[in-house]
Amino acid sequence: TQKLQAAETLAESAFMQWLNTLPPGARVLDVGCDSGANTLARLARLGYQVTGIDISSEQLERARGNVPGAILQNLSPCELVAEEEFDGVYSGFALLHLDPIELRVALWRIHQALKPGGHLLIVSTTENRHMRYAPLDWLQGERVWQWYYSPEDLYRTVEEHGLYEIVEHHEQLLLDEDEPETQTTLGLFPWLSKQRLPMFYSILARKV
Repeated sequence: TQKLQAAETLAESAFMQWLNTLPPGARVLDVGCDSGANTLARLARLGYQVTGIDISSEQLERARGNVPGAILQNLSPCELVAEEEFDGVYSGFALLHLDPIELRVALWRIHQALKPGGHLLIVSTTENRHMRYAPLDWLQGERVWQWYYSPEDLYRTVEEHGLYEIVEHHEQLLLDEDEPETQTTLGLFPWLSKQRLPMFYSILARKV
C-alpha cells in the first residue's frame, strides 16, 4: 500500500542519514542483526567493520553464512560489554523485545559502547499505542517479551539521564484515515483515533 511504501521510504531516509554520520571504515554494531541478510550485509558491502548481536543462535548461524567477515555474538543488548568501541549503532525492530527495565539497561550499554559523539539509529513500530498487549509472544520458536512502545515513550526513554540527544525523529502511520478499511475500523471502534493507528517510527540520537 501507499502508506507502507512511505514507511519504507522513511526507513531508508533515516538509515542514509545515520550512514552520513559514520567515518570511512567505521566500526558499526547491529543490535538484533537477525540473519544478517539485510542491514549487516549491506553495511559490510559499504566497507564498514561490522559486529552483530542477536538472542537467536539459529539466526546467527545464518548470519555467519550471509556475512562471513562479521563479528557475531549471541547476546541481548543488556549483556553488551564494550567501551567506546563503535562509531555507530543500528537497531531495527529489536528493542520492542525488551521490557521497560531491560530497555533502559540496553540503552545504557549501547551508550557505553558508542564512541563520543557516535549515533544510534532506532527503527521500530507500534500496532496501537493505547492498547495493552500480552507482553509474551512467540518469535523464532521461542517465548519472548514483545511490547510496542509508543514513539513518545521511546523518545523520553532515550533522552533520560542526558545520555543521548535526539537529532531527528519521524513517524509514519501505516493506515490512512480516509481509506475505506480504516473508516470501517473507526466506525466499529469509536474510541480509536488517528493517534492510535498502527505506526512506524525512527529515532536518530547522538551520544552526549
